[in-house]
Amino acid sequence: MRTIIANRVSKSPFFFAIIASSVLPCCAFAGVTPVSATLSLDATANAGNNPPTDFHSVSDGTTLNPLSTSAFAQDYQLINGGSQISYDSAKTSASASWSSASSGHITLNTELSSGQMDSQSVTGVGTGSQGFIYSFITDAASTLTLSYNITFSGEYSYGLHPLFYLENGSGGVISWTSLPVPGSGTLSYPLQAGQEYAIQLADNSNLYQFSTFDSAMSGTYSYQIAPVPEPTTCALMVVSILPLLFSIRRGQPRPATRKS
Repeated sequence: MRTIIANRVSKSPFFFAIIASSVLPCCAFAGVTPVSATLSLDATANAGNNPPTDFHSVSDGTTLNPLSTSAFAQDYQLINGGSQISYDSAKTSASASWSSASSGHITLNTELSSGQMDSQSVTGVGTGSQGFIYSFITDAASTLTLSYNITFSGEYSYGLHPLFYLENGSGGVISWTSLPVPGSGTLSYPLQAGQEYAIQLADNSNLYQFSTFDSAMSGTYSYQIAPVPEPTTCALMVVSILPLLFSIRRGQPRPATRKS
């Protein structure tokens, strides 16, 4: 009779509900409440002729709609006694999308170029925008993980500067990192429960040269906010499951032995 009861219990939907209620607290996704999202880009080109700047910004509240924007600036200079025109240009573009409030994907691309300029002139092109900013509130202790992959083409990579910031709700910088170009890797940060945070991916690239150049970087970034299981929660899970497993084990029939 005990064996029959144990088998029935192990096959009962209530049994699996009890197991699930014990396991899910350790496996649940982090609760993240979005606050705001902004994508701002600017580009500047300086060839000594009234340097132009282009700025574009898009934002979203808590609905997490995809964002995308771009900026382009171009300046020129007369060379060879005014018989030719040479250009400087800076172009940047970015997009952001979300899989959920706790995970998302960003792309950031920058192209800087300069033609042949007067030998006495230093040309400058760059971007200096705030880039992508996402503010959110966590309801549990969590870990923020950022994965990045940045490629490069052209003559100079030293002037390309993607930056990652983790800030608190009042705008204070908790941590910041200058990401390598080219490069790839993963960064991790602990987050406290009930706190507001902001992640920022900025582009602070600039190049000043006497010579011609073409330099470009293309970066893809993904972030994930995952809960950190509390030791007490996992201990309670084990304590609640063990008696159930033990009772089922006791109810299992013993294998029959052959008589010789």
